[in-house]
Amino acid sequence: MTRLKGVIAAFLSLDLAGCALTVPSFDIPTDAYGVPLTTSITRRIRCELASLLYEMHDGKTYRTPYHQYLVGNNYQVAMLVYLNVSNKAGVAPEVTFPDTAKYLFGLSGQADLQREDTLSLNLYFSMVDIDFKYSRDPAAFDCPDVDANLSGELGIRRSVAGAIATTGLKRDSTVSPLDGEFSGSIQFVKNLGITGAGPTWTFRHFTGPGAFASASRSNTDKISFGFASGKVLNRGYNAEIRARQLVGEQIQSDTNAQLSGIRNLLR
Repeated sequence: MTRLKGVIAAFLSLDLAGCALTVPSFDIPTDAYGVPLTTSITRRIRCELASLLYEMHDGKTYRTPYHQYLVGNNYQVAMLVYLNVSNKAGVAPEVTFPDTAKYLFGLSGQADLQREDTLSLNLYFSMVDIDFKYSRDPAAFDCPDVDANLSGELGIRRSVAGAIATTGLKRDSTVSPLDGEFSGSIQFVKNLGITGAGPTWTFRHFTGPGAFASASRSNTDKISFGFASGKVLNRGYNAEIRARQLVGEQIQSDTNAQLSGIRNLLR
């Protein structure tokens, strides 16, 4: 009977993995009903796009060196905001109890349960539209308080400025789809975990279940963006569609880089 109780206790503990998981939360604020709020992320993006056009010095607002290029060439911007959260919990108990005075009988098991949620937001902006609205209400483009990874400093201005400076596009007012477009991505990853949690009881006829419980949470927040010029003399060309295509190409490029890294590790 003692042995049977030990076996039952071990496998009952496996069932606890299902109770260890709750609905995972994205790494952003939620309202009173648990609905994820992305307002601060979109406000941050608008803020950094506006910073490509205007900057403050000594309390006065000035146009940036990129203003004429981005507005004059009617740049369209597409962005994909990708939020991912993954919760994982598991148990791997081990029980040991004497079978005879000479031998020990051991039993172990393992159970893992994982839940993953994703949220994708497609955003589109026109640099001409941002310029028009900023000139009338600059406060609407103020940067928000930081309450999530993607509401903090994203570095969009630095990335775009780097692309413009690298290709010399800032000095070219008549760009084409091939030399006037660029894309990029920004990613934040946060991992939290607990391993080896659990008590161990030692009795005359039973030892277990040991440090058997584990739980982890991983949050991945990513923005992929594409900039395409709307000043192209081609009736079949649509800058907004092209910006969306650039985002897709950027995502594919990031995926290929990850797969290449995995292949190198496996060699």
